[in-house]
Amino acid sequence: MKLQDAMKKAVGMFGADVIRERRLFYILDDFLAFDEYPAMKQAVRVFSRGSYGRDLLCRGTGREGFLKSASEAKRALAIGGELRREFADYAIDCVSFALGHLESVDEPMDHGFDAEADPSAAGEGDVYMQLLMGEKCFYGDGVPQDYAEALSWYRKAADQGDAGAGFCMGWMYENGLGVTRDYAEALKWYSLAAEQDYAEAENSLGELYRSGLGVPRDYGEAVRWFYRAARQGSADAENSLGTMYANGLGVPRDYEEAVRWYLRAAARQHPTARYNLGCLCEHGLGTPRDDAKALSLFRLAAADGDPDAKRKLEFLERLDETHQQKLGWAGRLFQAFGLGGR
Repeated sequence: MKLQDAMKKAVGMFGADVIRERRLFYILDDFLAFDEYPAMKQAVRVFSRGSYGRDLLCRGTGREGFLKSASEAKRALAIGGELRREFADYAIDCVSFALGHLESVDEPMDHGFDAEADPSAAGEGDVYMQLLMGEKCFYGDGVPQDYAEALSWYRKAADQGDAGAGFCMGWMYENGLGVTRDYAEALKWYSLAAEQDYAEAENSLGELYRSGLGVPRDYGEAVRWFYRAARQGSADAENSLGTMYANGLGVPRDYEEAVRWYLRAAARQHPTARYNLGCLCEHGLGTPRDDAKALSLFRLAAADGDPDAKRKLEFLERLDETHQQKLGWAGRLFQAFGLGGR
């Protein structure tokens, strides 16, 4: 199945919001969308792992706003994902086609588009192929899954100054994948990527400074990095800024400012931001108390997999059952002893 047709099928089955979700890659893979264009696996994987889908739909799915976002997204995906421009253009055009904004899609003719990446092609200077091989080893895509081998490929690209590869290096050191966990080393690689304004690395630096991992805890420095990432549209960073303001960490406590940042992240479909915003609505902090809105936000967050939101809904359901049981006992008492009034 052609990629554009698979994308349209995914939107038809799961709605336009699937464009924002990481599962998009796996849905398309199940539809055999990459059999004809195996090299596009990397482009779509980068798209689904990043915030590109959320950013693409931030102006809605209307034709005018969407096509303006699509033009920006092509450049952002090519640069941020270290992709050949024709691959990035094709990926975004497939989304446009799936949403009904394009009647047809021009497919790239480049030979690299028609064949699987060959490890022997990932020479010392080919950053794109090194990144692709790193992804293949990380996910076990056509080769045995091997985190250490993935790290080796990422390092080749990172040593040439690639920001995306530097971020991957930091993430693997932070999580101990293919290497002994080392927060100081993670900090080093994140810093190198952040120097190139790589938003995910900036956000990760903020997390390390907030937690005091690999560096002395410094809430002010954490806020600074979160601001840098949020300026580039990172929903994770926007949510983190909301939390810093809600708790007075590195900034004066300000619930209204917290609500503002949570709203920005929630508009990008960030599940934790929706949960956090729901908590403020529930208690009337920085916004008028609104139990119905809070419950709606908890449900949206839970549907997107936020564990705190799921626990909150379970608690509210148990609370409601207990309340109904008490009402049942009260009704029987009224009937037995005439306590219901006249």
